[in-house]
Amino acid sequence: MKAGMLVRSLAGHDKDRLYLVLRVDGPFAYVADGRHRLMASPKKKRLRHIDPLGPETELSALECDAHIRKAIKRLKAEGGCHLG
Repeated sequence: MKAGMLVRSLAGHDKDRLYLVLRVDGPFAYVADGRHRLMASPKKKRLRHIDPLGPETELSALECDAHIRKAIKRLKAEGGCHLG
């Protein structure tokens, strides 16, 4: 698991929601979707509770939540992901 990856939540009230990994810290990943979870307050998820779906994006290009939403949309289209 690396920062910039598109992932799907496997457990919790947000099951099947798509996120972008902002950073990985030990057994946890901090994820945001730009709508429900913002860059300023990312969700802390255990690595076993997320499933990597697609390619990575360059995190330095993500300056705001709108950029995260666009990146998720673009990665879904590139990766052929049918969730979300």
